[in-house]
Amino acid sequence: MNSAWGAAPAACVLVLLSRGIAAFGGDGVHPEEKAPAKKAQGVVKPARVKPPERAALPAAGERSAEDLLSLAGVLSGRVVRIESDRVRETKVTITEEAAGNEVTFDELKVLLAAHRLYLFPVTDPGEGDILVATRNPRWKEEPPRHTKVIEVGEGSFEAAWAKIRKAVEERNAALPKGEPPIIAVPDDRTGKIILGASSGEALDAIATLIGEKKEKDPNRPHFYAYTGRYRPVADLQKEILEKLNDGERNRLRVVISSRGNRLLFRAPADLWEKVEAKLKELDSKKN
Repeated sequence: MNSAWGAAPAACVLVLLSRGIAAFGGDGVHPEEKAPAKKAQGVVKPARVKPPERAALPAAGERSAEDLLSLAGVLSGRVVRIESDRVRETKVTITEEAAGNEVTFDELKVLLAAHRLYLFPVTDPGEGDILVATRNPRWKEEPPRHTKVIEVGEGSFEAAWAKIRKAVEERNAALPKGEPPIIAVPDDRTGKIILGASSGEALDAIATLIGEKKEKDPNRPHFYAYTGRYRPVADLQKEILEKLNDGERNRLRVVISSRGNRLLFRAPADLWEKVEAKLKELDSKKN
């Protein structure tokens, strides 16, 4: 009994297998899969990624031009072609205050222009849309974007920046459609405000708001350095500024050198004599 019932299922299995092999062929592959592949009806292209509006600046310090130019490529969505080794060897200073800040493409161009690096968008027959990085502001026939660097005194930087920022916002709001906006980038560490615009007249109009004039003092500022002997120069910097009045602070710029225990100054000779004498008083073992 058991052997009879056991033989019937086995026979059924053999019949089904034989039919399956006949349908698919001896190799077990369906005939439709053996047919030549049909011609593609279209190509799926990856979506073009829109460049970000802002990107973060690198860490503080002297950066190579390539670091900043690669950032320009990200913000513009274009390949950057460096014109010469001179461009590649240019150093761009990123201050502690600016490090990590997010900037737009226009703001980055102003920063690069302050270091004599200029970007020009072109369409190359072989490379497509690219940016040319050059040291020549007149690389092409179109007039270059104008830049202006305003130096502001230690004690009046915040007030000057507030005036300029408000003026830039008002002028940009009144610009005709399609005209490039005025760009302003502050750097309170060095006391500089960098302006960028399509015309020099616009920059001059902004600069007059803080009463920028030619140096009244015939004693032209020079660069000086002081090396601390007994005390950290960070302490000396704070104390020397407290010893000066507002007028003197406005005629002085001071930063801590990245090398050694040194302060770097930009000041007229007569003011430097006073500053140097006070530094020597403060920089003693008893203090």
